[in-house]
Amino acid sequence: MGASVASVAFISVTGARTVNYGESSRGSFHALLNRVEMAGLLSGLDAHETNLVLAKYRDDEAAERALRAHVRLYAVGLALEEQWKITKGRPIVCNMGALAVFEVISPGCCRRCNGTGMVFNHACNTCNSSGYKPASGRAKAEFVGVHKYQWQQVWNDRYERIYRYVLDMEASVETKLAKVSA
Repeated sequence: MGASVASVAFISVTGARTVNYGESSRGSFHALLNRVEMAGLLSGLDAHETNLVLAKYRDDEAAERALRAHVRLYAVGLALEEQWKITKGRPIVCNMGALAVFEVISPGCCRRCNGTGMVFNHACNTCNSSGYKPASGRAKAEFVGVHKYQWQQVWNDRYERIYRYVLDMEASVETKLAKVSA
């Protein structure tokens, strides 16, 4: 697990602003090195996993759009497979896919502990020491476009399956990056 954290940290440190792939290399060996190292780290990932890494750790908007599109297609496939009743013209399923991507890429920092997981040398009760506080059910319902009671009764369980899909993709990335950096 520590090795994957090191890989993820490396990807974060070599942020999008440190490497400009579109410029000529007028003596910029450092940019070339980062590009080679990045290619090595990401070589074992499929396209969707690569998009997840680029979107989460390098703020790559194109990768985030591609990942959202992929997860939306997964969500629509799940809805069709399980024959969810959906009102025509309401983008509930697509919104759930976008929300799942957003929650994994930009998890909400806990306001009480400021993301540290600790308050005055004690575990933060608000986020259970994770440093993150997930969006409330009400906020998710608003984002998706359903009433909070509908969210609780119908949509939350469906959303959790979509969210789990993105989390599993992230876990797969961490496993593969751990192998690369071992």
